[in-house]
Amino acid sequence: MKRIAGTLFLILSCALPVLADGYEFSNVTVIQHWPWNQKTDIEFDVKQPTGRQSMCHGARIEVTATVGGVSTVLDAATLSETYVFGEGRKRLVWDPMPQFAGQDMRNVQLSFRTLEEDVPLGYLVVKIDSGDWWYEPLSFSNEVNTATYKTTHMAFRYIPSSVSSTWLDMTGGRDTFRIGSDASRATALGMNATDIYIEQQADVRLTKGFFMGVFPLTRAQYVGLGYTLSGIPTNEVPVRGLNYNLLRGSDSETGYCFPTNRAVASDSLIGRLRRRTRLNFDLPTEAQWEYAYRAGSTGEYFFVESGNLENQIREYAAFDTGKTFPVGYKKPNPWGLYDLIGCCHQWTTTLQRSYASDNLDARILHEDATDPVGQIPSYNTPYRVVRGSHQGAAGVMKRVTRASYRFGLRTNQDGSSGEGINMGCRLALTLDIQ
Repeated sequence: MKRIAGTLFLILSCALPVLADGYEFSNVTVIQHWPWNQKTDIEFDVKQPTGRQSMCHGARIEVTATVGGVSTVLDAATLSETYVFGEGRKRLVWDPMPQFAGQDMRNVQLSFRTLEEDVPLGYLVVKIDSGDWWYEPLSFSNEVNTATYKTTHMAFRYIPSSVSSTWLDMTGGRDTFRIGSDASRATALGMNATDIYIEQQADVRLTKGFFMGVFPLTRAQYVGLGYTLSGIPTNEVPVRGLNYNLLRGSDSETGYCFPTNRAVASDSLIGRLRRRTRLNFDLPTEAQWEYAYRAGSTGEYFFVESGNLENQIREYAAFDTGKTFPVGYKKPNPWGLYDLIGCCHQWTTTLQRSYASDNLDARILHEDATDPVGQIPSYNTPYRVVRGSHQGAAGVMKRVTRASYRFGLRTNQDGSSGEGINMGCRLALTLDIQ
């Protein structure tokens, strides 16, 4: 080890397991980022208590450094996170300078203690410029609606699968949810004949949990991923005018054609995010989008209807014509997702038409399925399902803010005209856990 100008340079390896209140921590290594910066990576293996292994739960931890026989609890502010979820290899980023500048760290020893167990997994946070990411507990909902997570960071809420204990407890053991509308209030809600036809109901079973963007992608986040915008780009309003091809790559039979393959173009928006984070982000499927919107509800909206419906919709939808709202301005749905309605249309990966035609019989209907990803397009520039609604006249609010409202748009739709003007996105990350 060497010390220069009070900066710490260390590589520590500790193979001995440490049992901390049922959690086992072992194979600890600490490697400094120098010469890039003064921070260090603390990597370690975690084993959860027997019988409680779950990616969906974790522990809040305390880390102590012992140097020269003196033990010091690391200030939480010097650690990238104080929660670990699941088992396996974990990493914390530590800034030792505030507490240990100038000290000889050659014989430092680290120990762990769990302060809180069985903490539910709540959020994934991504720092856009570096691609660093970490998990946060459900209590993070009290912090997420701030400028940070609409500009320099992205926040994603964990959505448990329909076979998870969380969902089964909500539904009394039913492991599916119903997608679509029964059209029993079609006239009152302004549904037209096309709505009634393409929203026919089906039962869907989702076996994998996923992270869903807390907010639609904002202008500041778009710029943070390397794009340019006219006007003032560093703000918190949703970015609109996005076509599907820009988000994923050329959607053709020979291109990035979901679900033929799940690859995206390396320089697409999602490709850039994947490179930075090394996580397989994508757009949600239509089923994931409606499942997350409903948050366990079975009616036409995710909220319980009461009083004047249009006024109630305005509590959740930034629908005032002629005004531009930042994301997070209105109330979230019960699962903490903002601006599902009244903000911008949002792309999904699900195919909307079986062939390139405006005919009604070309529309793809819902089917009973487990983890549906949609059909494979057999023609170039397909139509993909669009969900959500944009700012507009009060007269259409009841129709387009419903859970089941859907329509199709060509993936090469020009973002400067027609429906393309209002197209945005909300990103997702599917996991191999419930």
